[in-house]
Amino acid sequence: MSYQLHCPNCATAIPSASINIQQTIAVCPNCDAVFNFADKVSSTQKIKRRKAKQPDYITKTETDSRVSLKMPLLTSNSYKWGIGIGGVMTALLYIFMMGATISEGDTAATVVFSAMFLPIIIGFLGSFFVQQTIAIDTKHSNTIIMWECYPFTIVHSL
Repeated sequence: MSYQLHCPNCATAIPSASINIQQTIAVCPNCDAVFNFADKVSSTQKIKRRKAKQPDYITKTETDSRVSLKMPLLTSNSYKWGIGIGGVMTALLYIFMMGATISEGDTAATVVFSAMFLPIIIGFLGSFFVQQTIAIDTKHSNTIIMWECYPFTIVHSL
């Protein structure tokens, strides 16, 4: 159902940006009149709110002043497969390149390839174990975002 709100003073159509639904007041952009439109809204009309089921992989923790949501970094199977295949392909490329450099006796290339590829492979594998937490703390008025992969924790506070 669509309804257009009009100013009671000048009959100008009120754009949605000038309407405060919660307080049922509006401001006319033409004459700057502020008016209450609660009497124009039927009280029998109730807005149906959809209830959303919390996903199984999210853990919610509430205290007096803090709400925390904890979930794995990789939640869908497609992400897990993508990261897994990327990690395996990178590991195979590393093994192939290491075999070639070791057989040639080139230790400098072995060190360079290890410095390049091992952190990437560890990152791919570690992402399977990363837990991310979003916490909103009303007592200290801040939001905290954490990524945890034992024994490391990265904390970002907003």
